[in-house]
Amino acid sequence: MVHATLLPNKKILYWGRREDSTLGETPPTQGPFDGDSENPGFKTWPRNLDERFTKTFVLDLATKESIPTSNEAPGVTAQTSAGIPKENVPSVGLQTVNLFCGGHTLLPDGQVIIFGGHIKDGNGEKRTCVYDWKTNQFTPKLDMNRGRWYPSALTLGDGRVIVLSGQGGPDGQNQIPQIWPADNGTAQPTAWVELQQQFFPNYPRVHLTPKGQLVVVGPNPETMVLDLKDLPSKDVDVKTLPGKVLGAWTNPGNPGIRRTTGFRDYCPSVMYDAGKIMYLGGGISDNEKPSLEVEFLDVNNDDKTKWAWTKDPLSNMLNPRRQFNATILADGTVLVTGGTQREGFNNLKKGGPVHVAELWDPRVDIKTGQRSWKAMNEESFDRCYHGTALLLPDATVLSAGGGEYGDAHPKDCLRNAQIFSPPYLFKGSRPVITKCPDQVVYDQTFTVEVGPPNQTIDAVTFIRLGSVTHCRNMSQSFLSLTKTQTGQQITVKAPKDGNAAAPGHYMLFVLSNGVPSIASIVRIATNPTPTIPPTPPPSVQPTPREMSASIASEQNRPPVVLGITPICPYGLGVCWGGAYSALNSIDAIEVVDPLPSQEDSLAYIYLRDREGLPDIDLLREEFARYLNRSYEIRGVEVTIEGGVVERAERTLVMEGTGKRPEVVLAPFGEGSNLRWDVGSKQRKPVSEEETGAYERLVGALAGEKGKTVRVTGTLNRGEGGFELNVREFEVQGTAA
Repeated sequence: MVHATLLPNKKILYWGRREDSTLGETPPTQGPFDGDSENPGFKTWPRNLDERFTKTFVLDLATKESIPTSNEAPGVTAQTSAGIPKENVPSVGLQTVNLFCGGHTLLPDGQVIIFGGHIKDGNGEKRTCVYDWKTNQFTPKLDMNRGRWYPSALTLGDGRVIVLSGQGGPDGQNQIPQIWPADNGTAQPTAWVELQQQFFPNYPRVHLTPKGQLVVVGPNPETMVLDLKDLPSKDVDVKTLPGKVLGAWTNPGNPGIRRTTGFRDYCPSVMYDAGKIMYLGGGISDNEKPSLEVEFLDVNNDDKTKWAWTKDPLSNMLNPRRQFNATILADGTVLVTGGTQREGFNNLKKGGPVHVAELWDPRVDIKTGQRSWKAMNEESFDRCYHGTALLLPDATVLSAGGGEYGDAHPKDCLRNAQIFSPPYLFKGSRPVITKCPDQVVYDQTFTVEVGPPNQTIDAVTFIRLGSVTHCRNMSQSFLSLTKTQTGQQITVKAPKDGNAAAPGHYMLFVLSNGVPSIASIVRIATNPTPTIPPTPPPSVQPTPREMSASIASEQNRPPVVLGITPICPYGLGVCWGGAYSALNSIDAIEVVDPLPSQEDSLAYIYLRDREGLPDIDLLREEFARYLNRSYEIRGVEVTIEGGVVERAERTLVMEGTGKRPEVVLAPFGEGSNLRWDVGSKQRKPVSEEETGAYERLVGALAGEKGKTVRVTGTLNRGEGGFELNVREFEVQGTAA
């Protein structure tokens, strides 16, 4: 169970990566499996990690049974449970899609909309589909502009849904957010609404503010805000390239809003109350434990420049965590489950997985004056990478799944689940909702009847049905509703508008002495239906590949090449968002090419100083500071040009200029190579042509004076100055 959504019928739609996580006999293309650190001699092959279909199920919480979904197109019976009939290609019949690593949330009518999915790691589907909980079937919708693998989705206040980020395959990250314009999933738009492009890391942590803004709080440290509406609540048009797109991304304030603990990924953020966000834990580096820090942001102030992140050591979690979940409970407390506390991406070695749950109370403790964390009971299994957690209507929490990544041993690919009962269920008898409307209207009152008699209701809470994957619950939100009680009747005021509570289905709990009832499922309707504005064609903004070609043409000079290794195991191209933002934050860099090399784990930049050399130490320092050492610069390659002299026998030096110091030239060796093999996690082999380049340059310059030479190679800086390991060269137009 990697993806899970609570449905309006109180059942759970879920799916994983593949049909079977046990071992197979046929070797797949990705190479041998050797993932059992406790049994080094174990070598075999996992089943295919890149299946072209998805087995989807519905878990009936009442019977504890999982039932496969059904899907039938006219005249065609699905052979797999998540078959999606491809539109406009009737001759193809039924096409299937792997929904793993997609983004999903709930539409106003309770249908689940799913964006993207899995072709291969880092290469996403561009499909969109909707699951109808009433018919137990999937329906295809309009394809997105490009593929998305690891996108986030969020329902907006008017019932539309935004999808942003995700990996689009060879053309690079999908940096163009899009809006699904239909309010209930039944209409079929002719074109998506595009938003102003913005590069984000995978699965960005995005929330809807009470003012209708989108706020992205991570994994990058900058807080990015998107204003979709102007004051009369009309969509904002911003001219960028020829054509128009919606919205305007900003980082308000001067110097801008930033979390103080920097880049942190594979961790949750939670809007635990109206306009109040917490960002919890997250990964650091291969050599350091994850963070246990918690930061807070209040976005209720109309003046965005006044927003500021705060933290207090006493509000930190008890355990550092990465790959974990945070779930809002019926009383507004937050439960943290799972994760690993050891260094690295998903460390399952002894002492790594965190089994103890923690509970955070947003109310200030009278004795300590602080909001507090308390340790809860331990879970029996390792709920780390790909684990899920959902609040259930009976106010318990489902914690399930885990595993299902590239080198995961089958024993770490979990198909089980546990139920956590929070402390509030042991404090006394539960109130009972005896009557509750199925649907309510914004800013109107409605009546809830409760029992038993003479029971005082402390609070009425409103929690959106959850939709969770990869530490990201893309749907949960919490509100405490205004209420008055007369006997067994509770008069409740519905949320003001869709920005306070996006249209859709919610769990409504009543609490007595802090003890919650079993929830009633209540739909808050969209009223009126949003109009669909005219939409530009989806090709208004360029892809990263097109941007890269344009930048190379405009710069008309060789880039500085950076060898970058992310802690993320999927490679730089797939995990590019954080590195791209970090490089753009460095003043010495004029332009960052948005398309890195996934094959060789290389990034390309252009310095403001066109004649000097990069400050290697400063680059590494600023890059590491921004990213909390979640990425490492392996080395720097430059291309420089000038006169070369021989200082000692067979020792060449490129002469300095007014803006560049002299550079000693040296042979290119194995340690000089920036090209990186993601699979083996080591430098790629160098060629004889590369290792022999320096000697050929010595020979080419023998007896020659005054010739200009252009050399390309890895730049190093020591106590004696700069050295360049020559990989290739050109002498007055003669390449070698």
